[in-house]
Amino acid sequence: MAFAPPPAPGAPLSRQAIAHLLLLTGAIALVYGAAAQFSLRFASLPSYVAAVWFPSAFTLPLFLGLGLRAVPGIFLGSIFGLMEVLTNQGPSPLAAFVLNLTCALANVLQPWLARNLIASQIPPQALFTSIKSGLVFIQAAVISPSISAFLGVTVHCAVGVISWRDYGTSWTSWWLASALAHLVFSPPLLLWRDLQDRDRRQPLPSASYGIFSIFLLAVALSFRFGYRVGYVLLPTFLCVSVSHGRFFSSVLVAFISLFAILVTAHQTLTFLGENMNEGLLFLQIFMASISITSLTLSLSIYDRQQSQIALQDALKRLEERVSERTAELRNSQAQLSGFFSSSPIGMGIVDREFRLIQFNGVLLQILQIQTSQQSPIRSLADLEHNLGILVTHISQVIRTGEPLLNQEFRNCLKSGNADSQKLSLIGEFYQFRKKGERTWILSYFPIFDGAGVLHQVGFMVIDISERKRLECRLQQQACQDGLTKLANRRFFDQAFEEEWQRAIARRHPLGLLLCDADHFKNYNDTYGHQAGDRCLIQVAQILQRYGRTGIDLAARYGGEEFVLLLPNLPAREVLAVADRICGAIRQRNLPHCGSRVSDRVTLSIGVVVAVPQEADGAAAFLQGADRALYEAKRQGRDRVVQLPFPTTAAPPCDAPVADWPDP
Repeated sequence: MAFAPPPAPGAPLSRQAIAHLLLLTGAIALVYGAAAQFSLRFASLPSYVAAVWFPSAFTLPLFLGLGLRAVPGIFLGSIFGLMEVLTNQGPSPLAAFVLNLTCALANVLQPWLARNLIASQIPPQALFTSIKSGLVFIQAAVISPSISAFLGVTVHCAVGVISWRDYGTSWTSWWLASALAHLVFSPPLLLWRDLQDRDRRQPLPSASYGIFSIFLLAVALSFRFGYRVGYVLLPTFLCVSVSHGRFFSSVLVAFISLFAILVTAHQTLTFLGENMNEGLLFLQIFMASISITSLTLSLSIYDRQQSQIALQDALKRLEERVSERTAELRNSQAQLSGFFSSSPIGMGIVDREFRLIQFNGVLLQILQIQTSQQSPIRSLADLEHNLGILVTHISQVIRTGEPLLNQEFRNCLKSGNADSQKLSLIGEFYQFRKKGERTWILSYFPIFDGAGVLHQVGFMVIDISERKRLECRLQQQACQDGLTKLANRRFFDQAFEEEWQRAIARRHPLGLLLCDADHFKNYNDTYGHQAGDRCLIQVAQILQRYGRTGIDLAARYGGEEFVLLLPNLPAREVLAVADRICGAIRQRNLPHCGSRVSDRVTLSIGVVVAVPQEADGAAAFLQGADRALYEAKRQGRDRVVQLPFPTTAAPPCDAPVADWPDP
């Protein structure tokens, strides 16, 4: 039985899928109805309670394979298969309708409960693959019919078709009829793929025909002619289980059960009883016992065979692995030497005394070391002037016994370790400008001897200087204004937020200069945009000159607006820097005939200085500088104006500073 996944919830069905579902429902209903009519031939107890309910044989496999898609077919098949019988039994049309509906519901709930019992303990695909899975199936086959027996018999008693005095007998027969169908006739349907597997492997052995002949003779003598030779069936089942596996064992159980039921039901011979009802009851118990015994034994043998196959496969893989490892060990030294000589990575091995055991030429090229027979490299002391961090890292590996991976080292840092310093964003911006630094990635691996003692350390050195320079260029392009080479607005916002939080934490002052070139629109209109760009570049150079390298940050804030961030600088020095910037731009003597302030290019600068507090806002600080710049423009431009922070002075309009009208 194939285990098909149910369709995705809410997924629309195509016409082809709907037609397939209708065809499937009709086929299931037709087969179910025919099996129900066939089962009613063995109904000898009150209210046509059958001795075996054949539809249960395939409803469980259907639910395992199709899931809820099997429900419509089972429900309709039960309705039409039992309609005639229940109509004749019911004291009224309403009672017959209730009986029919209840039986259909019970026949759907039974395989649904069995499927859920199985799925709650094992995956449905693992059914009949171990003794545990067989016991789970037996448990589900025995428990699930109780719900249908309870619903069916209770409603029959409620409407008066069955006497309450016969409740126990009717419930037991109903339950046994479905349980026997599950135990005897469902396994062949679930194990039919075993027959295909056997056909692909090998034909049946010749001894099988002798076993089957003995089996058929014992069945005929016991159930047809009345000879007490039923005990012969048990060793026959055992032989089939051992030699032919799960499928053939279950088929023989189903065959003998069907033959015995047919013979006993037609009163050709009563099986161990005084009447047919008693005989069918004993037959049900006998066949259920045979089925459970045969199924358990065949699964035990199958489980053992699978374990042997897995063990053989594991041994085979182990032998192959040992052979491979042996070949690898034989060539390991040659491979190691070839790997060292051809590797594009600098590699070396040292002992616990830092003596070089092996190294390649790439390592010497990376470290820019010249060697000869007169001056060979024997220890790490020969590399100290180029990569002294090696000794520190290798000592750590020897001490801990753990590998140390991907350690970045730059020769531009006095500490010798790039990870030992955490630069601020402003510091990182100035690091972008550094030229000629070299960067390496170093990794170290402990090497243990046969006793598990660390006796050597291998290390690899990769020169990533070009990659780091490329990364710096990309970072610089993302953070730098293309024209002035100052920081751009996006980077300034990040750096300002960081410096604001640092000033709060350390309680030191933070100064901000917001600069604007006076009447710069007129400058562009008079001299052209190329001249305007050259003017902005000179303003940027002046800001950069008067800022402390690595500490202060000059950025292009807008079109002709610039900002200079001055951390940890007193207010008087901040004002002095602003005055020097204004004086420097005047000394450049850049002509500006379109200015109404001077015939030269001038700057208006707004200054704000404060020791930030938790309650202050960074946005308010920027707004304070903006208001100070407005005040400088209002007072006539070409000047520096500082306003206290916080300030309540507000500009007369909401326009940007560059667009404010002249006073």
